[in-house]
Amino acid sequence: TMNQKYLLYSLLLAVIIISCNKSKKEEVGIKQPVNAKIESIATLPKKLDFRLDLVKEQIEHNEFKRAIFYSNELIEESKNFKNKDGEAWGYYEKGFIYDQHLGLHDSALINYHQSLSLRKEIGEKKHMNYCYLGMAGAYYKLEFPDRAESYYNLAIDHAKKINDKSTEAAAYRGIGLVHQNLKDDYVVAALHYAKCLELQK
Repeated sequence: TMNQKYLLYSLLLAVIIISCNKSKKEEVGIKQPVNAKIESIATLPKKLDFRLDLVKEQIEHNEFKRAIFYSNELIEESKNFKNKDGEAWGYYEKGFIYDQHLGLHDSALINYHQSLSLRKEIGEKKHMNYCYLGMAGAYYKLEFPDRAESYYNLAIDHAKKINDKSTEAAAYRGIGLVHQNLKDDYVVAALHYAKCLELQK
């Protein structure tokens, strides 16, 4: 009957939503990249790499004011070295702290955007996705669903170009959260969760 079909459809949507939400914490911005130090060694002079280490160490110890202080030092010293990769990391780390730890999402957006601009300028494509996901997550938390979805879609487009399935999955999940929690559209949410789960296989 029609009621049975509707019930089965509703149960399917619920299973997809629950499965995706259980697969990770409900975190809409990108997490701190654990391999950032390894990735930075090839491009950062020792002094700048040391500053990046200090930032991450302060974050691990919940010393966020100190982490911001060292992020600013990383930015200034990178400018002196004319090293835009280091400068981009400094802005990204500040954005991450404001976003994930201090709840200052407007400030996070400013820093994510600056980091993204520098990444584009130097043609450093891989870490651009950290910025796209960070900005999308910040807009989500500020309850700007259309802007959040727009940046998640940018992350998806960019991830496909560089074959970054982890970012692609995270962005589909982010769009699912936007539609589930900010737009009350559970059908569209479930479709994006399904894409996320497919990429995680």
